[in-house]
Amino acid sequence: MDTLATATILAALVLIASMASVELGISVAIIEIALGVIAGNLLGLTTTPWIDFLASFGGIFLTFLAGAEVDPRLLHHGFRESVVLGGLSFLLPFVAAGLFAYFIAG
Repeated sequence: MDTLATATILAALVLIASMASVELGISVAIIEIALGVIAGNLLGLTTTPWIDFLASFGGIFLTFLAGAEVDPRLLHHGFRESVVLGGLSFLLPFVAAGLFAYFIAG
C-alpha cells in the first residue's frame, strides 16, 4: 500500500475515533488503539518510518502532558498514598510479568 493511501486510511480512522469517543463517552486513545488493531489485522496496514516517528513523538508528548497534570499540593498532601499506589502500579505488573516469563514462557 502506498504512503498516500496509508495516510488517508489513518486520517479517516482518527476522525472516526474522535467522533465515536464523543458519542460513546470513552477515551479517544482507547478507540484509536482498537481501530489500529483492527486496521492492522483486517486492512493489512503496516508501519512506516513516519508513523514510527509520530508514535514516538506522541508517546513523549503524552508523558509530558501527564506530568503536567500533577497537582503538587495534592501530591504533597497525599504523599504516602501516592507513593504506595505508584509503587504497586509498577511492582505488581513487573512481578506478574517476571513470574509468567519464568514459569510459563520458560
